[in-house]
Amino acid sequence: MARFQGKCKGEKGEASRLGHKRMSVEANTWKRGISVNITKINDEMNHFVVYLTNGSDGQYEQSSIIAEFNALDVDGSIQEYNQTENINLAIQEKWRKNEQK
Repeated sequence: MARFQGKCKGEKGEASRLGHKRMSVEANTWKRGISVNITKINDEMNHFVVYLTNGSDGQYEQSSIIAEFNALDVDGSIQEYNQTENINLAIQEKWRKNEQK
């Protein structure tokens, strides 16, 4: 039995995929997108990372972590949580670091 299930709904219906140890799902507009990566830590815990990503036009090269947390598989309770307080500041900081390279 699969540990993870990803779903996508569009105008032409729904598609789904199964994952056993990890799964990534993405959605984007022309300018920006979002990505969620889920990884099995052990039989009881999963690790989630949510990213702000580039869009279809490829203008933005860097993705930024929006949130990161661990959740128990049994009841879904969140055990550890980290969130970027100001997403715009996080993105600007990454751009500055790239320009300095």
